[in-house]
Parts: sequence; structure tokens; C-alpha cells
Amino acid sequence: MRVGLFVVFSALGLAYATTNLRHLAALESYPAETAGAPVPKVKLRADAPALAKVSGATDLSRAVPNSPQDFRRLWEYERDTDDKFNKPFGGNQELNVLLAVPSLKSDGPHRNVIRDTWMKQHGVCNANLGQKKGCSVYVIFAYAHPSEKNQSQASDCIKADDCTSLEAKEGWTNLPAMTVALFRTLLQKFAWATHVGKLDMDTFPHLQQLLLSVPKGKYSIMGNMVDFHWCGGWPWCPLKGCGKPVYGIFTDYHYSLTTNPILMQKPCWSYPQGALYMFSRDLAVGVFGSKTTKGTVDSPDRPDTGLEDFMVGWAAIKYAWDSPNVTVYTWTQEVAEESKYMFEHLPERFSKAALEHKNHGENE
Repeated sequence: MRVGLFVVFSALGLAYATTNLRHLAALESYPAETAGAPVPKVKLRADAPALAKVSGATDLSRAVPNSPQDFRRLWEYERDTDDKFNKPFGGNQELNVLLAVPSLKSDGPHRNVIRDTWMKQHGVCNANLGQKKGCSVYVIFAYAHPSEKNQSQASDCIKADDCTSLEAKEGWTNLPAMTVALFRTLLQKFAWATHVGKLDMDTFPHLQQLLLSVPKGKYSIMGNMVDFHWCGGWPWCPLKGCGKPVYGIFTDYHYSLTTNPILMQKPCWSYPQGALYMFSRDLAVGVFGSKTTKGTVDSPDRPDTGLEDFMVGWAAIKYAWDSPNVTVYTWTQEVAEESKYMFEHLPERFSKAALEHKNHGENE
């Protein structure tokens, strides 16, 4: 069954063909002082930790409750209120989506909650055990584990055999380096994955809905895109007036600060909010590189804001801009509006009802 994947995007080609003006001509109406201007190079801000929530980044697992018991109640509530949970996955049955969950080495009790909730359904498998018939989603936990420190692996990871350690340091300011190490590890260790992604521990994925949203094509990026306003309007944010991608093309935007909105590519861009984002393998290789090639994330002109999701979005749009024969797909506006059904990040429903979830601890 491959019908589900193409139904969502069946109108993509027509919509794009009818609006695909040649974007360079549109620059005549673009403000001269910003047209083609490079993204400013910014060092880590002193207020970056407080700013992180505005711009989409999270500090590993620190947004989850400190109490594993509270975290379990919340995640069981989310699981039990999802009417599609544990039902067969639709869409493209040839997908092998690999999702990594960054965490701290000490987060064993929280990892156990995830193992017992959204990981525990048909079609979700341990990536360390390799490809398996009937699996569409594979999961791996990741944490920083510098090789110079002769430390043992986390005990829960040894027992479950579903973790990987990264040549990186823990800590909020090390998130960009840890993210690069994470994706390079995923690409090298799991060559069979068709898509690789990252989600925070405080994100609950609704996988049945998420898989149906995967765009077609060799090059794609998925996530809730952050524009100028969601970023917070800082000088280093995506350009004001561009908004979010249109027609399912990552490089296409409707620039609105003209008399009439115009379809534009460069210098418009956006980046995927850090709760959850995914790349097709080919785009991930272009962004993060391989054993023999460097990725755009290694570009010397990459802005340094200290935000990992900003970093991967900038590297993805640079790859798209620098590759004239490549089209990078993303969610259409209609699909993006449905993302609330694909995953929950710090859900508003985490209220008294969730904390007092009456089925907590009962056998299924």
C-alpha cells in the first residue's frame, strides 16, 4: 500500500506549476537594503538559554518533569488519548524512518517511560537490532559520552541495547556539536535508514499520522518551520516578510512586504523547530556530510547562534540554494497545519487531567 503517501501530496505538482514564477525577476520589488544580504554571523547570546524556548531549541530532557513518575503519567495520558495508537501504519511501506532521542546519560528512568509508551507499539523497533520485517519506525537513544573519559555505559542502555553514545560533551551550549555528531552517527551506523530524525524527550510522536506526512522525493525536510516572528524577530532570524515554505517546496516563500505578495526563494528561508524534525537520507548527507565529503553544516560562513535547530535549517537551505538541480520538499501548508496531530511538544493537555490519569499503572 503506497496510496496514503501520494494522496496527501497529489496536488503538489499542479500547485507548484501554476505559481512557479521565476523568482529572480521578483527581486525588483524586494527591498534593496536586504536583497541578497548574508545572514549575520552571531555569537552565542548571554540570554540564549531563556531565548531557546522562543526560538524552538530545548535543553535535552530538562523540559520534562524531574519526577519519572509524573513523566509516566503524562506520557500514558498522551498514549491513552490517541485513538490511532498501536494501529497499523499507513503510507509508504518502504519507509525506514530512524528517530533519535537525545538525552542525558543519567536519564535512564525517563528513557524507560518512553520505552513503555510510544515505543511499545506495532511497527516501532529498536534500531540497534537492525532492519526487521513489519517495522517502519526505528528508535535509538543518544547521549554524550566523550571517549577520553573511561566511563561505563548507562545501565538501562546496556539492558535494553537501544542507545548509542556520541563523541560530544553534555550541556546546552554544546547542543550544535552534539547534533552534528548525532546525525553523522545515524548516517554511518544505520545505512538502511531512508529518513533520519531527532525528537526531544518532551515530544510525544503520533507515528500513524506522522508517517503519512513524509514528502515524496530524494530530498526532504520535515518539521514545524520557524519564521521571523516565531524566531522572535532578532536580527539573525529568518528574513521578515517571508513566512513559511509554500506549496511543499522548502525554498519557496510568499514575500509579503510588497504591494502584492510575490513568490520568492533566496534570501527567504526558515528552520525546523527543535521538538521534532526529519531529513531524507540524501538531504541529511548533503547537510552533515559523509566519510568522504563535508556537509553544508561545515561551511565557514555558518552563523553561530548556539541553537541547533537554527543550525540545521540554515545548513539545509544552503544545500538547497547551492544545488540548482535539487528540489527539497517539505510539508505543504495544509499538512503543516495538521502537525498538531503528528506530535505533541510540551502539550497544553498536560494539565490536572493528565497528572491524575486514572488508568496509570493498569495493565493493557
